[in-house]
Amino acid sequence: MSIDLFKPYVDFVFKGIFKKSPKSLASLICAIQGWPNDRIKSITYLDTQLPKEHQEGKAGAVDLLVEIEGNKKIHIEIQVVHQDFYAERSIFYASRLNGQQLYRGEGYGEIQPLICIHILLFNLFTDHRALHSFHFRDDLSYEILSKQLNLVFVEINKVLLDNNLNENVVHWMNFIRNPNEEREMLEHDDAFKEAYEELERLSKDPSKVWVYEMAFKAIKDEEARIKDTASVALAKGRAEGLAQGIAQGLAQGETEGKLKAEIEFIKKMQAKGLAIEQIADLLSTTIEQVLSILKK
Repeated sequence: MSIDLFKPYVDFVFKGIFKKSPKSLASLICAIQGWPNDRIKSITYLDTQLPKEHQEGKAGAVDLLVEIEGNKKIHIEIQVVHQDFYAERSIFYASRLNGQQLYRGEGYGEIQPLICIHILLFNLFTDHRALHSFHFRDDLSYEILSKQLNLVFVEINKVLLDNNLNENVVHWMNFIRNPNEEREMLEHDDAFKEAYEELERLSKDPSKVWVYEMAFKAIKDEEARIKDTASVALAKGRAEGLAQGIAQGLAQGETEGKLKAEIEFIKKMQAKGLAIEQIADLLSTTIEQVLSILKK
């Protein structure tokens, strides 16, 4: 009997799958980083809460935070709905995660490498590439200042447009977007098999169905809100453009009316025998300007 599978991009589903299956998480990370499939030997799950740095500071939490061999820390975040200033948000979280590595008395050499992976269901960048990886580099020579921090962004909507992605990235992003498209991977990949099994377990759990429906509805409501906001902004822009056009039309009409009146006045004055010099004095302008008006 087939069941309706939850969408893995829903926050608690994503975390539920990859917290229960270290093998699946290791495969996902290796695919995105371009590492061999057996690169990660062990995964330790860490606390995802980000405590306030001071009383008025901003608290927060990340989706997944793990440590692999060599004390390398990896943060994985799934973001479905477009969020303004997402790049700034990613830097903020990376800074917080980096900063909380040290305790009083420890030296900066104790800071361990940190990789922050952001899987996005919206487009953050304008090019066609689906995967962007950032380090601190010199603006001119591109020399890397430090390899301690690596920010990675994967845009799911661009996966099928990017021919440079490795095959496993494509499979995992398709699974997250629509798991039914990657069922053939169950036959020859244990990491995918574990992910599917956990997804099916979650999808069959009656206590999780209501949570999923509420979470999915919240996503759709937020998407609708953003769309409505964009529509209002577009309508406002059109209204402002129309108002500007009307104002410009009125101004142009006023200018043309003024010019017509000036031409009629000049001709009347000429009919009465006034010289151009006298007409210029009456209009408080130059002879050249009067002659220019008559030519229009």
